[in-house]
Amino acid sequence: MTIEQTNVVDFIGIEADTNSVILAISDHLDSKFNEENHVELLRNKINNYLEYIESGEIYVQFPKYKGKKIVISIAHKYQITERILLFYRNVGITLKSIGVEIRYFLL
Repeated sequence: MTIEQTNVVDFIGIEADTNSVILAISDHLDSKFNEENHVELLRNKINNYLEYIESGEIYVQFPKYKGKKIVISIAHKYQITERILLFYRNVGITLKSIGVEIRYFLL
């Protein structure tokens, strides 16, 4: 699964050292991809992850995750642009207000 499959959770699991639930996004798009379209794909993917969380579907599929901290983690294959970093900073504020953390990193 990848960022382009916005209606699919790419990976889900428990982070051993924090016991947090990690919902991972795999971003393989490079700087040649239209940046605004890239941000829109990220927005759609994150919104679908939020729907998965807020609807409670995550807890239907994984009851043992209830009560654990949730982290949306985005793994980038290529350099993260300033535009995407700005998007992450803004969305991070919103996510924090509902108890969800965002992380992003370059592979």
